Amino acid sequence: MKAADWRAVQKHGVAKAKPEHWHQLHAGMAALGVARGAYVVANKDTEELLVERIHLDVEEANRQEARVERLVAEHAAPLKIAENAERPPCRFCRHKALCFEAAMPACSCRTCLHFAFGRDGNGHCARFDEPRSPQRQHEGGDCPAHLFLPALVPGEQIDADPEAETVTYRMPGGAVWIDGATEAAA
Repeated sequence: MKAADWRAVQKHGVAKAKPEHWHQLHAGMAALGVARGAYVVANKDTEELLVERIHLDVEEANRQEARVERLVAEHAAPLKIAENAERPPCRFCRHKALCFEAAMPACSCRTCLHFAFGRDGNGHCARFDEPRSPQRQHEGGDCPAHLFLPALVPGEQIDADPEAETVTYRMPGGAVWIDGATEAAA
């Protein structure tokens, strides 16, 4: 890592200087069932190595697991992590158009109302009551019953018809869009 970050880790430790790495370490240690880990980082300028031994903090690992479960189960779009698309970390994000340009997300099982992850981490389609492998989730754009999660649509939800399996939105500019409608019905 760059010298300034390396010095911060050396002075304050990984938990304070790089909390995102601290969280990742605990998630990994908990998943592997190990009580100790090592954080090894090199200074890009001097090639010095810094090694910090980490003891598993079970409470931290449990907090991270609960956070991930909450995010996965949530059907709302996460909050923006920045207010400017040209500032890190958004600058290089492949999905910044969703946050800053009101673009529609890609059509896949993961953007569908009918999709959920189980406790085992595997995907499941409630509409067709069948499991969805990661490969099949990406192919979900071909699904005839796909309905976007309302939080991902850059418009206001104004109606839903469970019988017809449609959701109606008023889009920016005033146009009405019916998600799930066939071209003949729309």
